[in-house]
Amino acid sequence: MACFWQGVYATCCRNGSCTRPLQSRVEVGVAGYQKHQLNRLVFSGSNPGGGVRNVSEANAMLHYGLTLLSKPPQVGRWLLEEASTSTRTNAVYSLHLIMLQQEHKQQQGLHTDQRLQQGRQQYTVVIITNPFHQLRSYFTFKRAAEEAGMDVQFYVAKAPFAGHCGYGHWLIDSAMDQWDFWRELGAIAYYAARGWLQPVGKD
Repeated sequence: MACFWQGVYATCCRNGSCTRPLQSRVEVGVAGYQKHQLNRLVFSGSNPGGGVRNVSEANAMLHYGLTLLSKPPQVGRWLLEEASTSTRTNAVYSLHLIMLQQEHKQQQGLHTDQRLQQGRQQYTVVIITNPFHQLRSYFTFKRAAEEAGMDVQFYVAKAPFAGHCGYGHWLIDSAMDQWDFWRELGAIAYYAARGWLQPVGKD
């Protein structure tokens, strides 16, 4: 399975570290990796601007993930996608990355799956993001997969709510949580208008 993180909204702190919502995504993914439920992780997200400008969200997530392991992951199992600036591009660029990885393996002759011999590759992708962001992420990834001509079975990982913290006062932290929710509603409407969401009921 492949696991995709989305860096949108849960941005890096100004010092380049992960915010608490971003950390929670990494914790869920790394736990799945350690339990062998996920065999590859894709950390997705560019630099959000401000703070340490040479640290992308993907890179911040990877480094936080490494602190949760007792030994480094196998080479090629944890991948970085550092160009995306939205949920839409999270989906487009991450799916493209996993297609490239699969093509590379096929060229090396590492797969003998009958479906590959028939020219049909199926993917399983687990999306890991915070609860407020899951609905839009799921339908955005489904739409991007259809546009790319990919046969993908999508799942959304069960992830706990992780509120913002460290903004100086609990009221500000709470306000940031509320802002995430209301901004997400606006983003869903915008994505629907742009045709970036897979219509409900369409496979």
